[in-house]
Amino acid sequence: MELSSPAFENGAPLPIEYTNIGDNITPPLNIRNIPENAKSLAIIMDDPGGKIIKFVHWIVWNIPPSKNSIEKGEKILYPQGKNSFRKLGYLGPCPPYGEHQYFLKVYALDAMLHLKSGVSKKKLEEAMSGHIIDEAQLTCTFKK
Repeated sequence: MELSSPAFENGAPLPIEYTNIGDNITPPLNIRNIPENAKSLAIIMDDPGGKIIKFVHWIVWNIPPSKNSIEKGEKILYPQGKNSFRKLGYLGPCPPYGEHQYFLKVYALDAMLHLKSGVSKKKLEEAMSGHIIDEAQLTCTFKK
């Protein structure tokens, strides 16, 4: 499976419009080579930071495997969890200091997940455990 974005290259800076100091909209994503036996997809965007800061920017699940792209600023109609500000949905990066690295990960799952909207990243990861059949990652950076 492959994850890419027409807005930035892997490892490159995230354009400001996708950050919390810009328009705070979801970046466009393309997902290729989704396994035929996938029943759903999940996306996690986080900033693992250092030993103290671990920030969750976005979690979404039960995306149909036929949905192989997310459009720029798309209104997400699938269940989403709470970001680190305890709000549902996407929260663009706005690091307090220096340059941070962000990880966008997509998971192909062999099941739909029975989770209520608003769960934490930890709960999503627990629910995905044993159901991940493939995954892909895209990284970007940002500094104010």
